[in-house]
Amino acid sequence: MNRYHLLHATEFRYDGPVSESYNEVRLRPIHDETQSCLSFRLVTNPASRGTSYRDIFGNWVHQFNILPEHRHLKIEAESVVLAHDAPVLAFDDMKLSELDGRREDLGEEYLDFIVPTAYVPHLAQLDELIETSSRNSDGTVSGFVQAASALIHERFQYVKGATHVNSSIPSPSEREFARTLPTYYLA
Repeated sequence: MNRYHLLHATEFRYDGPVSESYNEVRLRPIHDETQSCLSFRLVTNPASRGTSYRDIFGNWVHQFNILPEHRHLKIEAESVVLAHDAPVLAFDDMKLSELDGRREDLGEEYLDFIVPTAYVPHLAQLDELIETSSRNSDGTVSGFVQAASALIHERFQYVKGATHVNSSIPSPSEREFARTLPTYYLA
């Protein structure tokens, strides 16, 4: 087991005065079979009082308001976490064909993660990534995940500022252009 002291800081500097700023953060580490959150502290500047609750996935959500006019906001989270030995996952040696047989049950359970949205539609171009990852795997779920991770590492490049919070997968004309590029771009 390893003990970690974590510090996280986010700072916003605004072009002009801001007031009645409502904020929500998810910075407290979860407490589960893989780790124990021994302590957590959240501080804001300007100072605020907040509330917290657990979301549907068990994450701690901290909400706070900064009512007075301000030109900057700094959020600092400090945690101490004890990491436990990683458990053996049930899918480590499961064959892809076995997982495919459980598609309907898993689809219902994980619908929120797999349903297409305006920002993440299911595009035919993703089929090539899935097929290549499947061919490059050893036929197991963990092998597929490793092959897909390697493929993403190989084909995607981080480009600062290329996207923003409201970005989606490129439009059809942009996709046609992107096909001519050897690398996909993420921000």
